[in-house]
Amino acid sequence: MSDHLLYNIPPQHQEKAEEIRAYLVHVRGGAPFLSGADCRLLTTWLDDDISILAITTAIDRVAEKRRAKRVRSRLSLNNCKGTLKKVLGKKTKPNKNLKPIVHIGLHGLAQRIQEIPLSEVLLSYQNTLVENLTKLSQENIPIQEKAEKAIGLCRVFHEKVWESHIDQHEDLRVKAEKELESLRPLLGMQHWREMVEEVMRDKIRSQYPLISAQSIWNAINLSDNEKHSV
Repeated sequence: MSDHLLYNIPPQHQEKAEEIRAYLVHVRGGAPFLSGADCRLLTTWLDDDISILAITTAIDRVAEKRRAKRVRSRLSLNNCKGTLKKVLGKKTKPNKNLKPIVHIGLHGLAQRIQEIPLSEVLLSYQNTLVENLTKLSQENIPIQEKAEKAIGLCRVFHEKVWESHIDQHEDLRVKAEKELESLRPLLGMQHWREMVEEVMRDKIRSQYPLISAQSIWNAINLSDNEKHSV
């Protein structure tokens, strides 16, 4: 990990900050680094012991909102502040597509992911993810550590899927540009490219809502008497 990707993040937070950076950057595309403002905000969150799971769940939920109404600002951690407060307060409603997976645990989530009909090209990625989530569900480690590892597994899946769709990128670009057409006069060239890539990535990620931090949150955010089933 290069220092310039995480500006001025304290050493004790580097590992967690890197996972959050990687997750955000995969969702939005564009430059691989966090802005100085986002690094300062992330440091504050990690100082306050806010979990990777909560932060990445907030990223997912903000991405959903942006899908419903495209805006000209680039996705950032700063955009996620209000949603993160709601996630921590458990005041947000889960995506309607994710309601059936509440409290099913990582093993249950792995089973649901196995049931997703995918193309032959993606089957190996799906099988690897399911196998790794199932193994993870059986590990005797703290729940937050399981969540962090599961988030990393989901991110790797999406990265592979994005790469495997390279032959569709041009078609996705055309669709994204059409969707963002009304914003084009308001954006500089670099900003425009970043926004187009964010929409392109979202069009692929949105096909697999079960494979996300938000679904992990729903699956393992259990009450005390349910934690044995993770």
